[in-house]
Amino acid sequence: MSTKILNFDSLVLVIEQTHHHFQQQAVKAVNVSLTVRNWLIGYYIATFELNGEDKAKYGDNLFNELALKFKHIKGIDRRSLYRFKDFFKLYPHLHTEILSHTSFLSNSLYSKIVGTVTPLLTIDTKMGTVSPQSENKLLVPAHKNTAKLVVFSY
Repeated sequence: MSTKILNFDSLVLVIEQTHHHFQQQAVKAVNVSLTVRNWLIGYYIATFELNGEDKAKYGDNLFNELALKFKHIKGIDRRSLYRFKDFFKLYPHLHTEILSHTSFLSNSLYSKIVGTVTPLLTIDTKMGTVSPQSENKLLVPAHKNTAKLVVFSY
């Protein structure tokens, strides 16, 4: 790497290019992280609804109760919890992409909650039906969304 900067305009240009490059990298990293987070939260909720030992206690009130517990976290409210679950249901096959982002879950409380550290689903796994609000949204063919994670933001 050459450290020779010929003039002031070259200095300005290289700093600007460096800034834009790493700013874009940061945006991509945040988008991927939020997509993984949203998918995993949806997976945990869907799994709890099917297999949670105290699921009957919460029943139809599950999303309200969760929303109350997460009032202190920006971006996680009742509506977004439904969206996370719908996102997971629409894209259960993303588990292969998600696995590469879940090393932080090893030997954690998550494995106690859902029985496995990471989602081990097949494309044929059925988790239920998608809510009517999301049924006609986000319909992207599987081959187009497995190469890159889908950005899912609110």
